[in-house]
Amino acid sequence: MGETERHLLGALCGLVECLERNLSEIRHTKDRKEDIKMVYTDMKRVQALLLELEQKSDIRESIREIKGPFVRLCPLVLNLRDAHMDLSTEACTKANHGGQIPSLEDDGHPNNNGNVPHAADVDEKIRVLYLACLQTLVKLQPKAFHGDWKDMLLQDLPTSRGRIETYTLTDAVARDPSPRVRHGAAAAISTLIEGPGQRAYLGIGEVRDSITSFVSLSESLGRMILSNIDALNRCIRLETDDLTCCSTIRALTTFLVGCSWNKMPHEYFWRSIETVHRRVIESKNIASSTNEVRQACLASLAALFGLRIDLSKEQSGDFLHDSSTNYDVCDTLIYCIHHGRAPAQLEATIALRGMVHLNLLNQGDIDTLVSELLYHVKPKIQSTGKIFDRKGIVERSTQQMILLLGDLTHQLDTDAAIHSICRDILVPAASHAAPKIRASGFAAMIQLPDSYWQQDAAHAKDCIILALTTDTESIVRSSAMKAYSSMIRSTFLTLPYTSIPDRNVWLGVSTNLHTGLDDAILAVRIPSAAVLETVTKNLWQSTMENLSLWKNHVSEVLDMCDTLHELVLKACKDHEKVKAQGIHALGYLTGTRIRITPHTASDVDPLHASFESILQNGIDSKSLSIQWAACDACKVIFLTSSVTQTRTSTNMHKLLHCLTQAYQTIDNSRTRAIMEEQQLLLMDWCVNLCPTVHYLAENSRYRWIRHLIGDVFTFYDAMCLQDSIDYKNLPQPVKYEELHREVMMSLKPDLFEGLRFDLTKPLNNNFALSHSIFMGNTEVPTANGQIVKVPVGTYEFGANLVTNQGNLMLGRITTDGRLTGRVKYDISEMASLKTQFQMANEEGMSQGMFDVDLKGADWNGQVKVGTSQFYGANYFQSITPKLSMGGEIFYLAEQGRSGIGLAGRYATDKSVSTAQIANTGLVSLSYLQRVNEKVSLASEFMYNLNAREANASFGYDYMLRQCRLRGRIDTDGKIAAFLEERVNVGVTFLLSAEVDYPKKDYKFGFGMTVGE
Repeated sequence: MGETERHLLGALCGLVECLERNLSEIRHTKDRKEDIKMVYTDMKRVQALLLELEQKSDIRESIREIKGPFVRLCPLVLNLRDAHMDLSTEACTKANHGGQIPSLEDDGHPNNNGNVPHAADVDEKIRVLYLACLQTLVKLQPKAFHGDWKDMLLQDLPTSRGRIETYTLTDAVARDPSPRVRHGAAAAISTLIEGPGQRAYLGIGEVRDSITSFVSLSESLGRMILSNIDALNRCIRLETDDLTCCSTIRALTTFLVGCSWNKMPHEYFWRSIETVHRRVIESKNIASSTNEVRQACLASLAALFGLRIDLSKEQSGDFLHDSSTNYDVCDTLIYCIHHGRAPAQLEATIALRGMVHLNLLNQGDIDTLVSELLYHVKPKIQSTGKIFDRKGIVERSTQQMILLLGDLTHQLDTDAAIHSICRDILVPAASHAAPKIRASGFAAMIQLPDSYWQQDAAHAKDCIILALTTDTESIVRSSAMKAYSSMIRSTFLTLPYTSIPDRNVWLGVSTNLHTGLDDAILAVRIPSAAVLETVTKNLWQSTMENLSLWKNHVSEVLDMCDTLHELVLKACKDHEKVKAQGIHALGYLTGTRIRITPHTASDVDPLHASFESILQNGIDSKSLSIQWAACDACKVIFLTSSVTQTRTSTNMHKLLHCLTQAYQTIDNSRTRAIMEEQQLLLMDWCVNLCPTVHYLAENSRYRWIRHLIGDVFTFYDAMCLQDSIDYKNLPQPVKYEELHREVMMSLKPDLFEGLRFDLTKPLNNNFALSHSIFMGNTEVPTANGQIVKVPVGTYEFGANLVTNQGNLMLGRITTDGRLTGRVKYDISEMASLKTQFQMANEEGMSQGMFDVDLKGADWNGQVKVGTSQFYGANYFQSITPKLSMGGEIFYLAEQGRSGIGLAGRYATDKSVSTAQIANTGLVSLSYLQRVNEKVSLASEFMYNLNAREANASFGYDYMLRQCRLRGRIDTDGKIAAFLEERVNVGVTFLLSAEVDYPKKDYKFGFGMTVGE
């Protein structure tokens, strides 16, 4: 904001605050006349400043600074009325102001000769000025005033209210003696609540049947809406000024359009319809083009019936019928079409279209309405020239009448009447000289019932095809293609199930689809893709339900598929909206090929390579509509394959592999739901193909196996796609001793109690020194089995040597005389040597271990020799790309003990599952789920068969941008958490906590790590 704008804004804020003070004190002053004139002068200056600031681009950001004081002026200004006001100013509202508040300099007041008006008139002019300024502010930033609706609009139905504190815009519409002020207040209400943001806010409102002590925002907003609707209805019924009545009707309509009527009582909607309808009946000279009240009422009815909300004629009760004149709404609207000018006819026709969609007309009304529309439309469309009028209203009203006739065709009880409308109105309209009339003719054909297209509709069909190929207007071609889509959908509903389509008909459809998909206008290509989807879907359904008919005409089916192949490829390379429908068509076309594949002698893959690539790209697409379409297409393919019991092909293998990967990474719930349906289809497919699986699935003793299979895609890989897995290039598994490494990261962090400080100092790229200080408690067991905490403090010095080839040597020595070391040396890529040892002063604490690690392309093993005559070996082998299994054996000669264990590990991109069992009686199960890139959840279950003891634990690992949080909880009553906060590069702050509730043991530690 520049210096000038800031200066103007400061002056405006100062003026508004000054006005607030003066208006608060003006009631208590004796010389009210001079004070009123001063307030009037200040209000004029406010208006001038607002008009100047309105031209500045940055004023929108500063509205919040001035709106508070300005809103507080509302009750003060609107209640500023002189008891002896000269009401002769009502004459100034006779002129047509077009819904705008008239200017004060040219208001038509007999006493206004360009000078400051008399004191008796100033009150009114101040209120009008304030309302004009309020509208200017609201238009600049309407969302900023959402919180002030409670101060500017009626909150509850009128009871006993004060004069100033509760006076609102709605009160001004209902009670102000000046028509100009009432008109301005109604216009301000419309400005305050109209617009998409305001409609969304109104949609929050709701009114519940049950009353509770707590009133939510939506409940209070809903009550406010109903209070204002009720008050505005009363104002419309009692208002005598035409201009004010028009602005009040507009305000009421804005409220009604913004409401969410599935959460509000419908009685208020129908009562408002009744009020507006009564004003239409009361308006004089209905044929006049200057009857503003009648026009405003018709526009309101058109907007309200156009909402297409879930209302029925039974809910309307008697609100649609006026008992005083015995007219109902439909009669009045038909009367307006018959006697009114083009603007009235336009609004009345739009309102009747809404009533047709709400099913509010009876058969007598429909017959009368059709006759009236034919009387008005037929002469206009049969003229050879364009329909000319200055504002285009005659042409628009003719369009709406044609569309209304199309809507009514579904409710006519005879086919003769439908054919008459199509022959006399729709076909001539589709051939008219005016493009918009032609477009409306084709748009009306979309609504024609299926029975019309299935009979003799040659004139309409010829007209549609002619427009698709020759018309130069895109709006006409778009409507014609939509009508063509409706025709194809209706005619292909029965034809494919009973007979083979005629070749000429099929070629005609193909030619028209080529024309539509090659069109430069997207609005034409979208309905063309819809036609393509309809054709392929019906072709697929007919082969699925009536294969006996089609298997004798395999060559014709293949010709149809070849014809559609190019069209599908063209649609799948188009815009997103066209591509989604093209992918659906791709699925149906591939399903048709799969269905007839067993009846052909060809070995051609039914899933074309280009189709397989399109489906893979669609599944991996970031567009949800494309992703859903690709999944639906795959579902059609799997369903057809399951029913046909077709063996899989190479391209099907690739597609299935893509689905396997996508199912593990996609988070969208709808996509995953479609994929889960695919899993069921794949399961049925597998059962049909594999006799062993079929036996296991159908035999009651083994049926539980089928329910235990979680990842059906992997099951399908194992049972039906064994030849697609290259068992010679399986990945190398993890080491046996690292079986639970991901789970242990979450469940067993490096907890400690006390203070810990670690420092690592690199001397070069291969050598580093480390220093570690620990001050805390160590647990020492006593003779009676209790644990005693003994305070200790140690310092540890270490040296680390890591070569460029990956060999390493680590050593640590502490102040209590403990020395530890570790050495690793790689002999080759297939073998490495490891040794680790510990030397201590305590007896039995010195020990060592020597390992030989061996590894192959898809396996690894280990041989161990240690102190106390310990000997061991383990082996781990990849079975599939995700499943690996192995075992271990050990012998402790000094104690005369031996053991054997088996383990399995199943790892995907999203999860890791492990299972381990040993003859020592220990059973271990663990599972880790990666929720996303930052969050992992882990669980572990351990059971000791010998001791009959079980333990389960649950942990989490949460990676944030600057920290890592890990924690666990187990069935022993222990809760632990470990936080690593990255303070700076190479500096990490540590927090550790563990609580053992049964033993009342609490541990807390903090520390710092410096260096990598």
